[in-house]
Parts: sequence; structure tokens; C-alpha cells
Amino acid sequence: MASNVQSLPPLPDPKAPVVDPKTGLITVPWYQYLRQLDNHMRDAERRLTAGGL
Repeated sequence: MASNVQSLPPLPDPKAPVVDPKTGLITVPWYQYLRQLDNHMRDAERRLTAGGL
């Protein structure tokens, strides 16, 4: 089964803060990366479930 999930964006700079100290919220690059990673994991889970595993 082919995946229609986009490829992961490059890992944000490891020195870049994950949380914005001004707002207390996750920064945009890290949010986008983690969201795409979540999409990939969910796609893998769907594919495994469809295969009977």
C-alpha cells in the first residue's frame, strides 16, 4: 500500500528552543516537525492494521 503522507520536514535546529519563552507555546518549526512525525506513525499503524498485524 503506497503512502500518501508527505515526507518529513528537516529536523529543526537542535539548539532552537522547543518552547517559546515569551508565549510558553511550542515553536512553529518543532510543531510542524512533530505533527508530520505523528502523521507518519498513524499511517504506519493503519498500514499494519490493514495487513492483519
